[in-house]
Amino acid sequence: MYKSCKRALDEEVETTIQQTTIHRKRKCDSPEVKLDASYDAGWQKRGSGRAYNSLTGHATLIGSESGKVIDYTIRTKKCRICDHAESLNCEVKAHECSKNWHGSAKAMEPDMAVELVNNINSNNERNHIGTIIMDDDTTTLHHLRDKVDGKIEKQSDRNHVKKVLGNNLFELQRSHKLLSTKVIMYLQKCFNYAVTQNEDDSDGLAKALKCIVPHAFGDHDNCGNWCNFSKNPVSYTHKSLPYGKNLTGDDLRKALDSLFTKLADQSLKLANLGSSQANESLNNGIASKAPKAKFYGGSESLMHRVSAAVAQKNIGHGYVVEVNKENGLSPGDITTFLAEKFDKASNSKRAKNQTKEAKHRRQVLREVRSGKQNAQETREGETYKSGIDLDSATTPSISCIPDPPKPPVVRQLPDNEYTVVYFDLETTSIGLESTSSRSRQYVEMRNLTTIFIQKSRFLCKLRLSQDSLSLATNYFIEDNHWTQYQSVFV
Repeated sequence: MYKSCKRALDEEVETTIQQTTIHRKRKCDSPEVKLDASYDAGWQKRGSGRAYNSLTGHATLIGSESGKVIDYTIRTKKCRICDHAESLNCEVKAHECSKNWHGSAKAMEPDMAVELVNNINSNNERNHIGTIIMDDDTTTLHHLRDKVDGKIEKQSDRNHVKKVLGNNLFELQRSHKLLSTKVIMYLQKCFNYAVTQNEDDSDGLAKALKCIVPHAFGDHDNCGNWCNFSKNPVSYTHKSLPYGKNLTGDDLRKALDSLFTKLADQSLKLANLGSSQANESLNNGIASKAPKAKFYGGSESLMHRVSAAVAQKNIGHGYVVEVNKENGLSPGDITTFLAEKFDKASNSKRAKNQTKEAKHRRQVLREVRSGKQNAQETREGETYKSGIDLDSATTPSISCIPDPPKPPVVRQLPDNEYTVVYFDLETTSIGLESTSSRSRQYVEMRNLTTIFIQKSRFLCKLRLSQDSLSLATNYFIEDNHWTQYQSVFV
């Protein structure tokens, strides 16, 4: 599927020239076209965070303007035919060997980046990669500047920077219990807002980052127009912090100030962030065709599977039809119909997910799920932990905090199908004494209702008057039994 990458590269060059012309308001007649591309690599093995020993890996280069893959490659340390011949101690027969890497898994990513950028730069003397967008986990940039182009620029990935911030905050959570998950999500959201609102403005970004922590602790002296405290200082509450209250704790504030000050010092770098989300999305597509629970790197199977995912990214589900045509096979009416159907659904879903309403809904649902999970874990106690059953010093508690009572459901009662009886219990407070008074009068009231038992359905409405506060409780009587129907404050 290198043909789809060639077409994607041509489209990327044309789009870049058009955007440059619009930006400069004159025709781009430069002998060189600097392309911006996002880069990311992945392994075909689940990582544990400690061991990086995958036998295979892949990398993709996606154009920033077209959003399509302009080149890709793989690395594998295995070949089944070679390994089989070696195990039998015999000569290897002629074959297309899939083994193309002898180093460690960690070194795959910089090496594949050098290959892909070299391919683009050598494809046409006029085109070359000017800026590459990627994460900050490898030494890829240093390899590119040393082996390919010393002037190549780099943009950090926005989502990866946010993830690093989250990891640092969760690390602080170990020593600061007030730093809950909800607070961490709030600080990450503030960081995203600051970066988005101060794009290409390093000074403004540095100032905004230094205001996040004081704002969360109730100090609004240096806040900008984004803060609503100045509009209503008396009744102002935070929308996303727990209970809308300011954070507290001198040690916590000092730790957070230190963290965000370090970020503010990197404002020049953070003011110009890119996104490699397209590469991450493609990695998921590759994982669906080459599952990490299976090994395909011992033959050409891995390359075919990665190529299929790239073709689907560039062409759509119709890539199967083009493959059939390329090999002289009938494309198939059903295959064509299903490809068009899947592409239409995919495009519709993509357009919907990019709307402001959909993004806001995802954020709200994420916060609701996080809140529910935290509440459930608090009520259930410690139920899962590495080696929890091996600790003989303490016996884990399996008792749970009961769920909070659900609020009463208000339902509209049918008209003219019941009799309403009002009782004034003359209570003046909601203390224990008034409670016993209610209970005594309630028993007397039950004795008075025997005359209505002859009706098949009867509803009695009990009103407890407490000065300005009234509690209305409806009771349904059937077969000499009282059943509470609903209870609301009115």
